[in-house]
Formats: sequence, structure tokens, C-alpha cells
Amino acid sequence: MATNVYAQPSSLNYCVAFGANPSTVPSGIVYQNRAPTASDTSYAMGTQWLNVGVASYDLLGLTSINGVLSANWSSPEGAPASTSTAGVVFLGTYAQLAAGNAPAGAYVPLTNDVFTFVQSVVLAGAAIAQTGVTGITNLATNAQAVAGTATVPGVTALAVQPSNLAAVFAAPPAIGGTTPGAGTFTTLTNVGTASLNATGTAATTIGGSSGAILIATGAGNFSLTGGGNTVGIANDAAANLVTVGSATGAASLTLQAGTGNFVLTTAATTNVTMGAAQTSGTFTIGGTAATGNMVLGSSSQTNTLAIANGAGATTLNLAVNQAAGA
Repeated sequence: MATNVYAQPSSLNYCVAFGANPSTVPSGIVYQNRAPTASDTSYAMGTQWLNVGVASYDLLGLTSINGVLSANWSSPEGAPASTSTAGVVFLGTYAQLAAGNAPAGAYVPLTNDVFTFVQSVVLAGAAIAQTGVTGITNLATNAQAVAGTATVPGVTALAVQPSNLAAVFAAPPAIGGTTPGAGTFTTLTNVGTASLNATGTAATTIGGSSGAILIATGAGNFSLTGGGNTVGIANDAAANLVTVGSATGAASLTLQAGTGNFVLTTAATTNVTMGAAQTSGTFTIGGTAATGNMVLGSSSQTNTLAIANGAGATTLNLAVNQAAGA
């Protein structure tokens, strides 16, 4: 059975010591170069034990177990903390935190060690983000964003970040290259080959707003083909002012027609003027080897046919080649 010994002596014992303590040394303090042990029982309660340069201890009491006396010295750090009692704790190492092998008792890890360890666990054990699965992702590089690098399900998950957009717009993929879609633009500038509705059967509309439309060819040629279909230029119900060709320099204009005939249609009161600005050159109507009829003035009504009806001196040559028997 253990017995705690706390009683002070009932009377003072006087003795003669060998030598004396200096006056600068306080009484009740033991100076040693080690920590006290349970065997250091030859001191009164309250004695302070000073392990010089290391720590200080107090004798809290003496305990007797089966006649063996033991000294109860205080811990220099104080009483260890518990889940219900405040006290001293010891800082564990990162290795102890990661391995879970810190000594039993009040050992706590450092905050930074906890963060580092948790991050390593999260990154090592977290799921890779997938469609329908929340998880971790990798931020795509500019090259990956431009190339459209696909993720590998369960292995990598690439996420485009705002800083990638400048690189993507600088080298964009074909718009509508896989599944074509509608697009509306405020300003559209094309460099290189342009193709509008080259395939399919949908109608193509260019313009329609109140703004002007300019189709410029630069140094190239301009060709408007019909592909065997009906081609109309300004052929609507509006009063259009149409100019075809140019009178500048060596500009030329050729109007062609096949066996489908050539028709020049006007309104009932339209005035038709041909060659009004011509001052020299030859004005020729009809082919050199024509065999058909040439009709000038075929109206069923009364009209005036004026030939060389100008104010200047005009020479009129009418040459008729009679065939034999005519």
C-alpha cells in the first residue's frame, strides 16, 4: 500500500553543519548538473531543484510504497495537457505526423506540417474530375488550349483558364468545322480563302440593311457565274440606278448571248441612247457574216425614223448588194 508523506516535523532539529552557505545563496534551493529523480528524497517539501542552465524542479511531496520512499518532483514544463485539462503540450515532427508514431500523450503537430500532410493526402487520393464526377483538375497550358488537347478520363482533367483565351483567339480552330452553327458578327474581316455556303442547298443572303455593299477585287479578277440558273442584277421592283462597266482608259464591256436570244427591254416611255459620248471610232450593228434579217423600226404604229439627224455635215452611205435574180 502506498503512503503519501506530507507532514512537517513537529519540532525543530538543530545540527552543526560542516561549513556554511554563502549569503548570496538562497536557502531551500539545490544546485545540480542533473535533473532530480524519485530517489532524491532527502529534501523538505517545497525544495527547489535547479538543473543549472537547463530547468527548475519543485519537490511536491514524498510517497512511501511498501516502505520505499519516493520523491515527487514537478515537471519543469508543467502538467501535460489532456482533452479536458489545459497544460503543456509537445510539438511533434512532420515524420511523426505522417507516420502516426508520435509518443503517447500531449503531442501536437505544427500547423504548416498539417497543411502539407493534408495536401499530400488530398492530391494522392482525390478523384480526377470527369463528366458527372467532381474532382481535381490540371490547368491547361496555352499550347494545350490551342490544340484542344483532350483529357484522359480518370487520369488527367484539363481546365481552360482565362489566360488561355488570348492564345486560343490568336490561333483559333475552324468555327463550325465539325457541326456547323449560326453566327452573328458586328465586323468580319477575312484573310485568305473565303467560302460562303459552298455546299448544301440553303439560300445565301448578302446585305439587306441600309448600309452600302462593296465587293472589291483588288489585283485579282471578278467572276459572277450562274451555273445554268437565272441570274438577276438589280432585277426587283425598286427604281434602281445600275451602271455596268467603266468608260475610263482601255476599259471594255462585252455583252454576250447564246441561242437564248438577247433582249433589251425598256419601259413604255424610256429613251434609249447608244454611243452618246462617242466622238470617233466605228459604231457597228450586225455581224459581217449575218444571214438573218435586220429590222430597224418594226412598230405597228406611226413613228418617225431619223437617220443622220444631226446638225453637222453627215455623209450617208447606203450600199445594197443584190443577189443574182433579185
